Amino acid sequence: ILLLVRSITSDVRQVESRSRGDLTNSIGMQLNVVPEGVFQMNGACRLNDQKYFVNETVTIEQPFYIGIYEVTQTQYREIMGGNPSHFSGDNMPVENLTFAEATEFCRRLSERPEEKINGRVYRVPSTTEWEYACRAGTTTSFSFGDEDWQIDQHAWYNGNAGSPHLGGAKRANAWGLY
Repeated sequence: ILLLVRSITSDVRQVESRSRGDLTNSIGMQLNVVPEGVFQMNGACRLNDQKYFVNETVTIEQPFYIGIYEVTQTQYREIMGGNPSHFSGDNMPVENLTFAEATEFCRRLSERPEEKINGRVYRVPSTTEWEYACRAGTTTSFSFGDEDWQIDQHAWYNGNAGSPHLGGAKRANAWGLY
């Protein structure tokens, strides 16, 4: 998923995210506005056999656009010329990318004349931006509530996926993101 930063204007602050595309770019990617706000970032990670916990209040000071779906293999090929994906299919999400490849995709997309004219500059979202967009303004464990048994309706994960799936096959969060 990509993040669009520099084309945000003050009137975007007044826009409520819709379910399907506040903006469509030159390669057909649909993006929705994520409003500014405050959220509780929680998480745990393991580093050198030590477990660390994150629990902090984070402020997102500016609204931003983020892709509704993952970048498809067709969209990636249009910008990069190739496709590194192991699981092929034009409308499947591109996978098997390094961070450097994702960053290069963003740079090349930003250089397209249609994007430059509109002042659009793309980049990979930070972990904080990603979590905020996924939570969609909720304070529950998941964007859909606290009941983990409902996760199959909302997400692909190692317990129900096996391989990548088409974007949009599960329910969107409150900000229209899949």
